[in-house]
Order: sequence, then C-alpha cells, then structure tokens
Amino acid sequence: MKKISLLIIALSLLIFACESTSSDGIVSDVQKSDGAAGLKIVADGMNSLDASVIDGLITDTKAETAASKADLSEIQLQDKDGMKITSKLVLKGTKLGLQLRFTLTEYKSEIPLYDASGNQTGTDTSIVNGEFIAVMSYDILSSKIIILVDTTDGKELVFTGGSMDGVKLGFDKLEMAFSTSQINLGSPVSVKGTVKINDFPVVIDSEMIELLMGIMGI
Repeated sequence: MKKISLLIIALSLLIFACESTSSDGIVSDVQKSDGAAGLKIVADGMNSLDASVIDGLITDTKAETAASKADLSEIQLQDKDGMKITSKLVLKGTKLGLQLRFTLTEYKSEIPLYDASGNQTGTDTSIVNGEFIAVMSYDILSSKIIILVDTTDGKELVFTGGSMDGVKLGFDKLEMAFSTSQINLGSPVSVKGTVKINDFPVVIDSEMIELLMGIMGI
C-alpha cells in the first residue's frame, strides 16, 4: 500500500464529500483560516507516517488473534522536528484500532503567503505546543479506514507568533473515512467534525477545505 496522506485522502474530492456545511453562530474568515491551519498540522503529522503503520493495522484487524495484541503500552514511532508520535493498539467495542498520539513541542507551523497573482511572498510562521490523538480503525466488510481525531481539555494546540499568535485550537470528533480500494485516487467517502478555535466551535465545511488547499499550494 502506498503511503497514506491525509491531504490526498481529504482534498481531491473533499469539497463534494463534506457532510457538514454550517456551524452555530457567525464564523469569520479568520476563524476558517485558523481552522484550515489546524487541519494542516493534522495532515503534516499523518503524512510523516510510514505506510507500514497502516499496513500493520489492516493486517492485525484481519488476523484472528488481533484482539490479543491490544495493549496499554505505547511505542514511539518517531520524534523529530518538534513532533513526537507514539502508537498503541486499542479496542473500541469489538473493533481493533490504532491510536496515534501526536505531541507537539515547539513545533514550527509554516503557512505560505501569496500575492494577488499567486506568487509566494513569504511565510507566516508560528510555534505550536499541544497534543492531538488520532484513532484509526479498519472495517473489513466495507473495506474502509476510519480516522477519528480529538484533543483533550488542557492539551489543545496553542500557537505563538505569526498571525495566529495566542490562538488555542482543538478538534472535536474530526472524522475522515475512505475506501482502501480508492487510496490511489484519493477519493474520500465522508468528512465531518468540528474545529474549536479559542473554544468557539467551527464545523468543517467546503470553504475551510478550499483554504487548506490554498495554504498547501494544491
């Protein structure tokens, strides 16, 4: 299996697959831009994973003894550039999942800046501290991988410097689902969830995804 990229999964057809298109209250362009920057950090983390991590999840789920592998201990997958990733197998009901914990310590988030002609003019840089957890599970019957991303109170992503200085950002049941038979096409099945910006909930919509595509240069 090719290396799985949240960007590839989420962006190709995400504008059309997005299930939620509105949020309570008035959402400003700045809040949507901040939400897109938060999604980019999730994409950065997932993109750094080796394909064998996903292959192992699918293999373990198919194995008859998979449940016995679920363990309370975490193993470290990598620790570089201010982002540490640990993992462990977990049971969610009767399904086996892979929990990935992303711990950010002085992580540098860089958002490119463009002029009206589309030329990059600089970079908006912030330092990020915090943590988010992604739990991936594989549904054998539908051949879909489900990724659920959350943050916990007190461990939200906190930005220092740049245009996002002072922003606290969290994820509430950010869920992505995609078919393993369509990974090469990058076709998402569904996307839903909420980004919390300074405790204000912003439901992910197509406009936020377009902003994410812009900052990633897609």
